[in-house]
Amino acid sequence: MKVFRVSRKGYGGYDTYDSFVCVAENEIQARCMHPKKMIKFDLDRDEWVSTNNNNKFNYATNTWVNSINDVEVEEIDLSKMDVILSSFNAG
Repeated sequence: MKVFRVSRKGYGGYDTYDSFVCVAENEIQARCMHPKKMIKFDLDRDEWVSTNNNNKFNYATNTWVNSINDVEVEEIDLSKMDVILSSFNAG
């Protein structure tokens, strides 16, 4: 298994995810993940679906991306010291 940082291309606006860190076997699996764990991208159906019952998730693209091509995936090198995730709350 490998560790990946998945980021949306461009600004998504308020109340949206911009990135997440995940563990997957390869880049394609990482692309198909959604920051909300109960949703995944079904390559055969070309849409986001619930992992619980395989139903289409209409709101998934409102909070993440429309397509797995709308993300950048970076494999994280675990052989060196580095910050993987940082969260800052302004205000």
